[in-house]
Amino acid sequence: MADGVAITAGSGTTILTDDTASGHVQVNKLAISTDGSATLIPATADGLGVLIRTETANGPTVFRSTTDLDETEEQVKATAGQVYGYMFHNVSTSWRYLKWYNGTAATVVVGTTTPLFIQGLPPTSAGHISFDHGIPFSTAITVAATTGVADTDVTGPTTNDVAVTVLYK
Repeated sequence: MADGVAITAGSGTTILTDDTASGHVQVNKLAISTDGSATLIPATADGLGVLIRTETANGPTVFRSTTDLDETEEQVKATAGQVYGYMFHNVSTSWRYLKWYNGTAATVVVGTTTPLFIQGLPPTSAGHISFDHGIPFSTAITVAATTGVADTDVTGPTTNDVAVTVLYK
């Protein structure tokens, strides 16, 4: 039997539907198959389950700035990429700000280059943020930390105030 079925109007071929109050909805079945055969995937009353498979390879790369992230930009990745998450800590008793730039360390000037986004770090805090689909950076991924939220702020935190670990591809 050939793959696919041509359906011509008036030919008598029936498409399976579900009758709803406002009309018909086409029913689709999922199948696991090799060419020429199919084994249907059973659904329960709760719907079709999805299992996320774990991998031991091809995951994000780790970048660590664990001793002194400051107003001097640090290049996470020199080419386009995506940030999937990061862990941070701020040991200062004042707010600190992570500034993320879409550019290489050679092209980013903290206080002049506009950050792609800024993350405020509350006093004496640590945490993590994850992005399921990643935040895209079309040029490169660079990060810095300052004591002020303004794009133009260039005041660096005290040595060892801020650290970040970035998960990226």
